[in-house]
Amino acid sequence: MLMVQDANRITSERLLSFHDHWKRLCKGAAMAERSAFDIVEAPRALVGHLILLDVLEGGQDFRYRVVGTHIAEEIGRDFTGETVLEYHARHESREVIDGYAEIVKTGQPHLYHGSLYDLGRDYVTYERLAVPLTGPGGDIAFILACFQFTRKSMYRVAAD
Repeated sequence: MLMVQDANRITSERLLSFHDHWKRLCKGAAMAERSAFDIVEAPRALVGHLILLDVLEGGQDFRYRVVGTHIAEEIGRDFTGETVLEYHARHESREVIDGYAEIVKTGQPHLYHGSLYDLGRDYVTYERLAVPLTGPGGDIAFILACFQFTRKSMYRVAAD
């Protein structure tokens, strides 16, 4: 797991743009308020690559509130409304859930590298940056994440 203290650890231009957008939402504070995030004001190039999660049970689980269209296309279905435990029990390692839980504990952005191997798409890898959003009480009630998918082939590597 990689906690992001500065943007130098982020390699994707999309995720750098996402990180910059989140920092603007923070308005100098350590974290942004959920009320500061408006999908209409998000950079257009990010919108289909975003996931918004509700924090459940103090960070023991998370619910996919919004799943961007590019993510649903890459995964092969829209999993809006499912919990992370439901979804990842079938498709991915515990590290994903642990990364989200770490955000709730530390309040720090989290960078994760994974693949869609468990979906039969081992040629697709991704970089995900997830950031905390606070609720009305100041606690971390939401997580906003942006994804950069990369498809590998024997001829070239293409980023989506």
